[in-house]
Amino acid sequence: MKINEVTEAGFDMDPKTKMLVDFGRKLMDISASTPMKGLKDEEIAKTNRMSAFGDELTRLGTPMGPRNMEEVLAKSGVKPQEAKEFIDMAVKAAPAKIKGDDVEDAVDDTEDDFGAPDDD
Repeated sequence: MKINEVTEAGFDMDPKTKMLVDFGRKLMDISASTPMKGLKDEEIAKTNRMSAFGDELTRLGTPMGPRNMEEVLAKSGVKPQEAKEFIDMAVKAAPAKIKGDDVEDAVDDTEDDFGAPDDD
């Protein structure tokens, strides 16, 4: 089984939910790439809330994830006004880069699993 068979299998998701999940990934990337040096405690806390909000968005619609935006807000500890600010940031942000997207598929040039010559 190849990794893309696992990662691309997924499950059906309505376009609105997919958009919110993508926003969540963007917010987590923004949070992770924000330099913390020189930031005040409140700014760091806001970045952490952004990451938590983004994480909950990526779980939206999954079996163990939040079922609606009210649950996303409750689980992430984000207020509606701040959530709107985060969503606006995600709309303006570049698409999230998923690690491994730039890696080419490996070519399987071995004849068998053990590397021994073929019996034919």
